[in-house]
Amino acid sequence: MEITNIRTDADLYGYSAWLAAHLGYKVNPRPLRHFQHGWIWWDHEDMPYLKGFGLDPNVNDYWGTLVQDDNVRDFLKLNGIYAKTCGLPFISFLENSGLKGLMGTRQPGSILYVPTHSNPWNNFTEDIIENAKKFALNSHQKCSIMLAWNDRHAATHLQEYFEKIEFGAGALEGLSFYRMMRIFESYEFMVTDSPGSHICYGLACGMRVGIHEGLYNLWFRGKHGQHSIDSQRTIKGEHAEQKIKVLSLEYMDKKFPGIATSSIRPTYNTATKIKPEQPHVIADALGWNVTYPCDLMAIKAK
Repeated sequence: MEITNIRTDADLYGYSAWLAAHLGYKVNPRPLRHFQHGWIWWDHEDMPYLKGFGLDPNVNDYWGTLVQDDNVRDFLKLNGIYAKTCGLPFISFLENSGLKGLMGTRQPGSILYVPTHSNPWNNFTEDIIENAKKFALNSHQKCSIMLAWNDRHAATHLQEYFEKIEFGAGALEGLSFYRMMRIFESYEFMVTDSPGSHICYGLACGMRVGIHEGLYNLWFRGKHGQHSIDSQRTIKGEHAEQKIKVLSLEYMDKKFPGIATSSIRPTYNTATKIKPEQPHVIADALGWNVTYPCDLMAIKAK
């Protein structure tokens, strides 16, 4: 189910569509505010400029955004941007869908390799294929791999290297959260090459998660890791030093001791402290109490 009409990032991954259905709305109302999807793992004093790095760069300063915790909220408010603590969309879905613990059956000892992923705006598939093959050959054991929705065409190049190929989330794919829940509830271990929201989500689903030191170095030294638009935005311009710092493996392991590993069976399993807000509160914070009556009137007018 591809999404074509994105009003704010609250629509991404099909979250707003699920929220509207969950609350019994007849339509999916227009969100007035954004809703942070990506996991911000760093302390705001280490990253003095959040907007455009960790938040959707299109966040409207007037309407503001829903964010993961009070630390992000307070930082944005100090900078004149309205923010409300509501957790993260996937955590909201996980805790309120009624499906938690029912989507997947965890297989003891199962290993899921999660590489850095492409998105609708950046294509990393070439490096992903190359690094995935290296991982498979060096792991000395059959593992599964989760390719992002935008990298699913790479499956034909990797079938012989992995026990199973899973297809994860895509920003413009509306059933993403259902697949992620099933996948993350089906495996015991997650091995990844970079920090990101997949770590937060895997931990929330009960996985043991680790950023593999060798994979991390392999990715960030690769040509796409060095020369992608995202990387160039990170290493150049304002606050580049701080951005590089919070992406470093040293920073992650200091903040979450044990998350850096050289094993394909990591031991880190401490879920983040991000708590979801109630769905009806999130709907009000998105401005649906304003836009829903207007959207209903527009439908009736037709």
